[in-house]
This record gives sequence, structure tokens and C-alpha cells, in this order.
Amino acid sequence: MFSVSVNDVNISYMGMSHYLKDMDEQCDTISLGGSSCGRQPDIDQQSIKEINKTDFLQTYVDDQFIPIFIPHQLKRIHFRQCKVRSKFPKLSLSNNLLEYIDASFNTFYDWRGPILNLKHLKFLDLSNNFCSNVSKIFFIGGTNLTTLLVQNNLFGFALPDDHTGETFAALTILETLILADNRIPNLPVTIFKSQKNLRTLNLSGNMLENVNFEMIHMTKLSNIDISDNRLSLFPSLNSLMI
Repeated sequence: MFSVSVNDVNISYMGMSHYLKDMDEQCDTISLGGSSCGRQPDIDQQSIKEINKTDFLQTYVDDQFIPIFIPHQLKRIHFRQCKVRSKFPKLSLSNNLLEYIDASFNTFYDWRGPILNLKHLKFLDLSNNFCSNVSKIFFIGGTNLTTLLVQNNLFGFALPDDHTGETFAALTILETLILADNRIPNLPVTIFKSQKNLRTLNLSGNMLENVNFEMIHMTKLSNIDISDNRLSLFPSLNSLMI
């Protein structure tokens, strides 16, 4: 299975009906195997719902990494809107050439990590996932990321407490960071201390009342969006470096 030369896999929209005009089948029981002689037990629909509430990547040993095996030549994974509800525990990927991951529009609500062995990853889209907790070590395995899309989450519950700038510290060559619509009330001064190569920063649609994080080191920054916030004092052009 893992020796095939697949470099692009799209498994998006797995939680949807195959034909968009069809409604999901409603039934009280599901028969396994369709056995007419009743050899397979019926499963009550309520039991199915309880199973679906279980975390997809749940681990009972928090200090152990979960191995994830993927095709070695795989470069792009599309896992968009699959109705997956899970936290991100400690994950260790097999050797790979992954450059692009889109896991947006799911419910990855707790990003603990880290996720290791993403040496080639350049593009990561985890937007629209209702994430309210991102650990300070979650991104340490993605040191070659240039584009990070995490808009429409709930980072406002996590980033204001990162006074040492550890959350994004490993992303030293990041060029595009989209943090829009995250209910962020404030950002620590050093939150972006490692983003010297940042070109685009989008903080629109948050709850910021001021912009006091350091940007003087972002000599390549050319596009910053702070629209639709609660700014009482507009930052000077010198502080924005535009």
C-alpha cells in the first residue's frame, strides 16, 4: 500500500452524501452485513451517535506518540470538511515528502501535538476548526512552513497567554500568516518574534483594541490587515512599517 507512487490524495467531504440533493438516510437500526437470517446483530442508531462522539485520534497514553504511516511520495493531502471531531495528540509521521495539507472545516478543537516529521511541509490550512487551545509546541515539526492559514478558530483563548512567543517560534521562514476571525482581544509584544520573513499578516475580524506587538524585525512585511477590530488608537505608520 505504501509503495505506490501517489503524490496527491483528495479525501475531502467524506461526511457528505454522494449526491448533494439526496438526504442522509434516516433509520432506527443499522444491520451489519445485510444478513437476512439475523446472524449479524443490529446496532441501535443511538449507539452509532455515541461512537461518533469519540475522538478520531484519541489516545489513552498522553506521553506517547501515535505513529501515522503515509505513502512516502505523497506531497499533497486534501482533508477538507470531513466532519471529523478530534484533538491533535502527539503524532509522528513516517518519512514523507508532504508539502501541502488542507484539513480545514473540520472540528480539530484542541491542538496539543507536536506533529513531527513534517520537514518538507510548506502550506498548512487548519482554518475553520473551532480550535480554542493550541500548545506552544504544536508547530515545532513544521520548520519549513511558508503559509499558515488558521482563520476562524478560537485562538483568542490561547495566544494572549504566550508572553514568550513560543507558539510560532519554530516558523522562522513563514511568509503568510492568516489569523483572522479568532476572537483575539490582545497579543503579547513578542508573539511574532521569530517571523522575520513574514510578508502577509491578517488579523482582521478579531477583538484587538491596540497593536503593540513588535514588528520592527519584519523587514519584508508588505501586507497587514487589521480591519474589523476594536482599535481605539490607530497605530502609527512607522509602527506598521508601511
